[in-house]
Amino acid sequence: NHWFGVRLQGTQSNRDAVGARVTITGPWGTQIREVRAGESYGMVTTFMCHFGLGQETVIPVVSIRWPSGLTETFTNVEADQVINVVEGVCVSPVASITTPGNAVVCGNGDAITLTANEGFNYVWSTGATTQSIEVSTPGSYSVTIDDGQGCNATTSLFVTQSPDETPTVTALGDLVFCEGQSVVLRSSQANGYTWSNGAQGQEVTVSEPGTYTVTIQGSCGAFTSAAVEVEVLDGPDAPAASDTSIPVPGTATVEAVGENIQWYDVATGGTPIGTGNVFETPVVSTNTSFWASATQVVGGEVSFGGPQNRSTNGQFHTNTDFYPLFTANQAFTIRSVKVYANGAGARTIALIDRTDGSTLATGTFTLPDGESRVQLNFQVPGPGNYGLRCVGGNPQLWRDGIGSNPAYPFALGTLGTITSSSVSGNNATALYYFFYDWEVEAPGYSCEGPRTEVTVFVGSVGVQDVNASAERVWPNPATDHVMIEMQATSGKVVVELLDVTGRLVLDRTADAQARKDGLLRLNVNGLARGEYVVRIRHAEGSSAHRIVLH
Repeated sequence: NHWFGVRLQGTQSNRDAVGARVTITGPWGTQIREVRAGESYGMVTTFMCHFGLGQETVIPVVSIRWPSGLTETFTNVEADQVINVVEGVCVSPVASITTPGNAVVCGNGDAITLTANEGFNYVWSTGATTQSIEVSTPGSYSVTIDDGQGCNATTSLFVTQSPDETPTVTALGDLVFCEGQSVVLRSSQANGYTWSNGAQGQEVTVSEPGTYTVTIQGSCGAFTSAAVEVEVLDGPDAPAASDTSIPVPGTATVEAVGENIQWYDVATGGTPIGTGNVFETPVVSTNTSFWASATQVVGGEVSFGGPQNRSTNGQFHTNTDFYPLFTANQAFTIRSVKVYANGAGARTIALIDRTDGSTLATGTFTLPDGESRVQLNFQVPGPGNYGLRCVGGNPQLWRDGIGSNPAYPFALGTLGTITSSSVSGNNATALYYFFYDWEVEAPGYSCEGPRTEVTVFVGSVGVQDVNASAERVWPNPATDHVMIEMQATSGKVVVELLDVTGRLVLDRTADAQARKDGLLRLNVNGLARGEYVVRIRHAEGSSAHRIVLH
């Protein structure tokens, strides 16, 4: 962090400027230091006024109120220096040290030049009196610059040797995602970047699975980051589905083959309007398309851990000082736990991070008397050490006591382990607190595949009737067969016969060679008498014709 120091010399006031007040003002607000002669019995601290500036590099306003009553103000003073101010006479010059590159030596005989800014006289901590010095060993170097009028400033610079400049990689998103998606990996700041996949630049967009690193050129050599593992989950194929027809406006039943089917009324985007392999559409009055997609769910496994039931050795506990400790191997969710309450009422339960004692999740739950399961849904953020505890008051929850011999450690599937209680000493593993039969869930990922279009045809005319004039269906009414004439069509022809509910009862496919004189014969003998729709599809379009069997 940055800093700033002020040394005062009185002329009208006492020479040590005891009683002077220095005020600096900037984006952080206002800081005040006073020059004092002593802080305690037999103790005198430095007369220099020292300020911590955090990330600020310039002090907008420095104001000095001298014991004589004189006030002096200076603006836009650079940080990381000690200035000397002589009352009513001068303020020391700005002091700074620059280097041609990073303030680093590599220890192989190399040296670096330190240069002070323009001044009158120079005194370095090495004893040198030149504006520039050359150093080959690490350490702190300071210089005092005199402006020739009795005011001087001091600044320092630390030279490091062969610093560890290993970059870090941050993922701007999940490292596990579905195919077709991607994640951006970002390196920490450096002079140049070479990624393991050959990409250059501080950021790289990754859509393929694998292990990724970034290498940067540091002051004394190349440094490579720790590996980042990217996993890409396979998505399902588009589900198989067929069009259907209804003779009059109404609802239709459409079907798709696949897992976790969702139905939409748009080709892309939107929200599902139905789920399941069989879907009944809203009322449609014209030919209408719907789209079906399949979703593959990966992960989300549920495990149980900890003692399943309470021991007979123990008691309903009267304080919340102690609680179970557990380690996590990865992120997961604590879905629920079993508790035994002595009396109905509210209890507060919290998930804590044992690294810093912070609370990660908390909730107040109304419990019945006796045994119950509490739905927590607490998110454990990742690998680490955690605790699950009650908060405040007299919990009156059952705790297994001495003689219950809990069989620590208790595995939470492969997600983590309940290791002990927070009690110190041997009793840490002799007692078990409050929470039994933990239900934990691994992260789950849902990958949705492409959509399949399904068209509901309404009435006797298809979506495209471009060739209706070239197609003829007879006789109508018919008894045992139906003739279909398609002299203007080429290639494969699909003929389907649908009943009044839109159910496919007969279909036939033929190519040009199988159609003599452009005719197809459809045997309808044996079908129930009534009204049907003949739907014809081919390369040039499609049409539908209403016929009656009698």
